[in-house]
Amino acid sequence: MAAGLFELDGRLGLCLAYQQVLNGGRGLRPGARIELHDAHLLFVRSAVPGLPPMMLCCCLRGSLAVLEFSRLGSGFEPFSWLGNLYCRALVDGQLEVGEYLWSCAAVETLTHRFCPRLVSSSRMASSVAGRFLSSVLVTKETGRRHKRDIYREMLEEPHCCPLVEYSLLAPPWRAPTISELSSLIETQGWGALSLPSLLPASEIQHLTGPEINTRLAWSVYRQRVEQLAPPVIVVGVLQLSTGSVCVQLADQTGSLDCVLVETDPNTSHTRAGIHTAWTGCLVQLRSCSVVMERFLRTEFPSWKQLEDSQFIRERSCRVYVQFSVNDVQILSQSSAMSTLQSRESEGVGREGEGGTATPEQSVKKTDRTPAPEPETDREIPDSSGKTVQDSPREISPKSPPGKKPAGETGMGNSARKRKVTALRSWVSVLLRVTDKEGLMFRNAHPSSLVLENRARNRTGLGLGFGATAYLEGGPQVWSRDPRNRPLREEEWGGESNSAPLRAELQFVGDSVRWFPLIHPGRLYRLVAPHTADPNVFGQLSSPPAVLPVGAPQGSQCSLFLPVHPDWHLQCLEPHPREESWRQDLQPLLSVSALLSLSLSPTSLLSFSGLILDRVTLDEGKGKAVIVQSQGSKPGVALDCGVSVQLSVCDADRPSQSLKVYIDFTQLPYIPGLLPGARVNFHRLESKLSRQGKLYCRYTALSCLTVVGLGGDASPSPNLDLDPSSSSPPLVDLGDWASDSVHSILGRVRCHVSSVVLVDLRWTCSQCASVFKQGRCTRNHPPCSSENGVFQAKAKFVVDDGSGFAHVVCRNRNVSVLLRLGGAEWEELQREVGVRGHVTYDCRGTSDEDGAWEQCEDSFLLSLSTLCCSVLVCSPVQITCRLSPGSLTLQQRLEKAQLKRFTIDDFEFLTWVPPHLQLNCEEMTRQH
Repeated sequence: MAAGLFELDGRLGLCLAYQQVLNGGRGLRPGARIELHDAHLLFVRSAVPGLPPMMLCCCLRGSLAVLEFSRLGSGFEPFSWLGNLYCRALVDGQLEVGEYLWSCAAVETLTHRFCPRLVSSSRMASSVAGRFLSSVLVTKETGRRHKRDIYREMLEEPHCCPLVEYSLLAPPWRAPTISELSSLIETQGWGALSLPSLLPASEIQHLTGPEINTRLAWSVYRQRVEQLAPPVIVVGVLQLSTGSVCVQLADQTGSLDCVLVETDPNTSHTRAGIHTAWTGCLVQLRSCSVVMERFLRTEFPSWKQLEDSQFIRERSCRVYVQFSVNDVQILSQSSAMSTLQSRESEGVGREGEGGTATPEQSVKKTDRTPAPEPETDREIPDSSGKTVQDSPREISPKSPPGKKPAGETGMGNSARKRKVTALRSWVSVLLRVTDKEGLMFRNAHPSSLVLENRARNRTGLGLGFGATAYLEGGPQVWSRDPRNRPLREEEWGGESNSAPLRAELQFVGDSVRWFPLIHPGRLYRLVAPHTADPNVFGQLSSPPAVLPVGAPQGSQCSLFLPVHPDWHLQCLEPHPREESWRQDLQPLLSVSALLSLSLSPTSLLSFSGLILDRVTLDEGKGKAVIVQSQGSKPGVALDCGVSVQLSVCDADRPSQSLKVYIDFTQLPYIPGLLPGARVNFHRLESKLSRQGKLYCRYTALSCLTVVGLGGDASPSPNLDLDPSSSSPPLVDLGDWASDSVHSILGRVRCHVSSVVLVDLRWTCSQCASVFKQGRCTRNHPPCSSENGVFQAKAKFVVDDGSGFAHVVCRNRNVSVLLRLGGAEWEELQREVGVRGHVTYDCRGTSDEDGAWEQCEDSFLLSLSTLCCSVLVCSPVQITCRLSPGSLTLQQRLEKAQLKRFTIDDFEFLTWVPPHLQLNCEEMTRQH
């Protein structure tokens, strides 16, 4: 009724929003008979949700009469233009009928999505819906559409009014529910999946079955909501979850994990996490990315069967949202956010701080209404009728139990009064977090839940994490919730110079919801509600509540504090002492600095880097298992057998990368680990490979945080390429070898000095054994595979006048190196197929001692002659990439070897460093 929309006979719609309804629409109740004159019959060609396909609309010339009042006992809802949300949107936006109907349907959908569980109905009707419409409806430009002329509309001939027969085109935007958005992206992601496109086109015919299945195991589909047709507006409530490592965006239909960052105003760089005041806010996003990670378990025997879907055994996906807090628009504030904005409007809490911007400064504000009245320190009557000042009162945890703390001497001695006072009190303590462990399944034994768990026979693993923090000051008692109030000197501890206590915080059960909001180096207020007992934080001598598998038994923390599920955290503004706190934080190294250190195999490393590439291991052979939890849910589903390998590098030096291995069998899946994402890794265990190369492994003490969003189309982005150029830069080998150029990819114009190695073989597509004469040669156990792939590899030395390099090329580039045409290359493959495996290995720059001239195999003799000919040793242009794990100039000089050279009758002794190692991506011959 408020929108002026009715239904007639269950088949037609009636719109009276464009006509002034007399007497507030009295008599227009369900069951009444009406008569219409001069109404417009409009056909809706694209159905609006919740409305019939045909509408009768009345303009100012039309008339409506009630012929018979309703006999039903339905209530009367007056229709009034005064304060009407829909009519205001119609007038301010100068909306056509189609736009008006779509706006009404959008508001109705918004109400069903969030009311009453997430947003109250009164708040939705009074403010939230209006903010939503004002942000999505663009007011028409002056002169683009004439305003309504009531006299022309009533008297002029021919008749002219906004209600003409129309075709409802696709709306300019849509606001789907969270479940609809997830289903939409999931449908698009699977529809856009093309298995051959996930494999390199030039290498697809040379990959074995295991290699193909490994590359198909994981892929990503990313879609910007503003690029959808029509554009999508994402609306949801930011909330915390006990089973996820992320903040979630939710409505009453579902929820999505959020990978979000915020911009540091001091450095203009993105950082992780958001303020705790954001939780509970109803927000909308007009610019964000919805990411779908696709997981496949396939058993393709070779590339020839890629179009056959029967080899896809299982498939699953994860959908989540990536965005920056700077792109968020608030539709409804949480109470904590209202307090922060009130403080900002009064300039409270900013004096003497160099501080960062508060969350409300970085958000696009669509609410133009005055901010809520700030909560001042007014006097509040207590249970005895007296007044207490609303300020914290520090109470020592060592106070005698029988002595009343200061500020409460006027209270009565009855238990009832003490109980009422406790229910209206809050106790808080300041936490300066210095370290945090990752969220994973652990042996959870919180002291406060042991009896409950035994009674319910709950045993096994539960989600949990730990954090190390300093307790600044002492416990403070508040007469009401201190929600995000500014830090005060009494709370900090005054001028006391006593050293703060170092405590180990243990989060188990429902308290793990705070994981995405806790970050080392920040100051928090831990609040215990509805209690006046200052010793609520004093019972700190309990044993550790969370024992991660493989964690050291000893700890430097003398205090252990299990965080109760009812307690909550409040993020505070930066403090002047923040710079002095940084010495307590473990520094984050760069990848290049990490690789230059001499580390023991069991060191714990913390570093920051950019994800260059990602590979899924083990092909997901495990099945979903149920891990018994001590939380409220009986079990938590866990995908077993998922393990990933990340190649991490520095943004300014992608030529040096580090391998990071993460096993998700004992921790919740972490979204956002996409190529191009910037990640902070904490306490990863260092390992040495058999070749002596450093790599890292995620353990029970490790933690990682996504501080920069990824998801570019390129799986291995070249960070040094000019975006305006379509080809890699031209690089000299001497500059590459001397570290003057840090590009990971480049073009080199050079001369082939010699061919060192040519390896040609047919490989079984199933077991990677030698494939000879159309069958696999493996006998123990026998392999019945009938699919073989041809693989070629060559290593040669190039010189461009500034330096030398060893280059490795594969498959099709080998034919370019040997100057073989298509027919000649196919003939060579047939000859190798008879033998199975052929290798030409010539160590040096020429044919030594004529060994190959004495070869009796005509094929090998022809191959050696071709490799030493001037036809092959000629100018080329190669697009190449630095080999993984390439050494820096300093490392190459440290590994230089003393070698002796003889030229004529002279001998030379010199130090020779290892050659520059390159991988050829593309090769063209120079004429």
